[in-house]
Amino acid sequence: MTTPLANRAPSRHKGRVTGRPPPPASETPRQAIRRHLSGGPRTARELSALAHVSEKEVVTHLEHIARSVRGAGARLGIEPSRCQDCGFVFRDRTRLGRPSGCPRCRGQHLTAPLFRLDARSAPSVDRDAVAAEWAARGFSCGLWTDAPGQRWEDYTHATDELVIVVEGTIELEVDGRVVRPAVGEEIVVPARARHSVRNIGTTTARWLYGYRS
Repeated sequence: MTTPLANRAPSRHKGRVTGRPPPPASETPRQAIRRHLSGGPRTARELSALAHVSEKEVVTHLEHIARSVRGAGARLGIEPSRCQDCGFVFRDRTRLGRPSGCPRCRGQHLTAPLFRLDARSAPSVDRDAVAAEWAARGFSCGLWTDAPGQRWEDYTHATDELVIVVEGTIELEVDGRVVRPAVGEEIVVPARARHSVRNIGTTTARWLYGYRS
């Protein structure tokens, strides 16, 4: 019988910035970025230094974070870039990267966009919203529940899997890499990745899981 498990923290990258300690060994770059976003507005360059990944990778992680936090009632807040020459504000820009030039005056003296995580004080997950968003991406959506101390070790699946923690504290291990996702955080488990899930909390753990069609 196939047991729905969850996990696969995004792959780690070697640090590219010196002068700052790398994130904890159990923390992925995406989790580090999300943690720093909760502390206040940050530019992609600042997040690059804090998470030890390139600015291009930061933008990719921000796009994923923007999608994954919606089910928890949070959102990625953005203060758009502004042209320092003519004052033009990039309010309608959908891309998260820094623009290369001003469409009004063609100037290149632009402020960097600022990102922040606007979250509820008590995160909750909207199952219907997650199911709709996953369906649009070609994934199913089910709910899994485990008692404290339950462990599922060394599973693999033939297709990609998504998971979002609804409540409780779980530990996920994929190919030897361990993460502890926050409530509302989406984790991707690639096809054929060996993974384990453990309820390390003292209460029931619940999470949503979905397989690619």
